[in-house]
Amino acid sequence: MRKHNQLKREHEPYVPVFYSIIVVVIILIISFMLSNYLNDSQMHTQYFTIAFTSIIFGGYFIMIHKNLFSNVVGYLIIENGIFLLSLAVGSIMPIMVNLAILLDVFMGVLILGLFINRVGDTFKSVKTEHLSKLKD
Repeated sequence: MRKHNQLKREHEPYVPVFYSIIVVVIILIISFMLSNYLNDSQMHTQYFTIAFTSIIFGGYFIMIHKNLFSNVVGYLIIENGIFLLSLAVGSIMPIMVNLAILLDVFMGVLILGLFINRVGDTFKSVKTEHLSKLKD
């Protein structure tokens, strides 16, 4: 896959790795402070902390990487963070659960589109009779 897409490295960030680790630790500390500030009896603070960190880190991950595959991973991190946020505040805001389900459907369509494009690039046809020649 790396040769097909002319990737020299799997990891090509705009920001050096050391600075990224520092930024992620700062995001985690801010998330803990925010969850302690919003201490609510109906909200699960552990889920909220990890959810907030995942959402912010997913956006940061998208911003610092150059290739499309890393951006898809960033969107998946954001999607998992939104799912955890819906678990944290599900009893308070049930609309968050519906938005998380909608985001899951959107991510499924996005990944399915990437796979279909990949099959089309590899086999030049998506018809099953052309794929029957792929026997062992």
